[in-house]
Amino acid sequence: HHEGFSEIYRSTGALSAPTFDAGNMYISSKAGYVVALDKQDFEEKWLFDNRGPIDQSPLVANGQAFWGLRDGSVMAVNSETGTKTWVHKSEGYKTYPLSLHAGILFAASGDEKLYALDALDGGTLWEYDAEDLIVGSVAVFNDVIVLNTANGYVNVIDAKSGKRKFFIKVQGLSGSPTIVNDKVVVGDNRGYIYEIDTDNRAYPFERA
Repeated sequence: HHEGFSEIYRSTGALSAPTFDAGNMYISSKAGYVVALDKQDFEEKWLFDNRGPIDQSPLVANGQAFWGLRDGSVMAVNSETGTKTWVHKSEGYKTYPLSLHAGILFAASGDEKLYALDALDGGTLWEYDAEDLIVGSVAVFNDVIVLNTANGYVNVIDAKSGKRKFFIKVQGLSGSPTIVNDKVVVGDNRGYIYEIDTDNRAYPFERA
């Protein structure tokens, strides 16, 4: 305890931001593991060694914890025991945060594809080929997925089928899309912010 701060855990590698559920706190480490700590006393409940660095916080929902690895794997473990429930492997690295919607786990990959996985068993429901490097995590709302690519394409995809509804080209994208009031908000490399209505492909505003 020092100046109002208490050290509750120490890692041999950089730690992610913690994520929480009702009873636990979950942290991933550049040292290659994910650890679950009890929220009350911070005692370690389990530690899962991936033998490779993890670049984002675990995603925890419905009794499972999920994360991606640079070797192309998406891991799922029981959030109370740390026991592996499934693993999905593809060719591209998984360095962006995962997203979950209606029982579907969405994983953007370095092989330029977005994978929709069944959260229960890891089965591939569909793949979307962006034909360009995906930038940042995806945004999910109202059964629509939005992802950005390095060459400036905002892809709007149907979450159930994986079919592209439409795309919009802007002047390069450097981050993830954001949802505000049921509109997609993205920023480009020139310093512009765009708000996109996913129902009618319109630009309600464009502001420097």
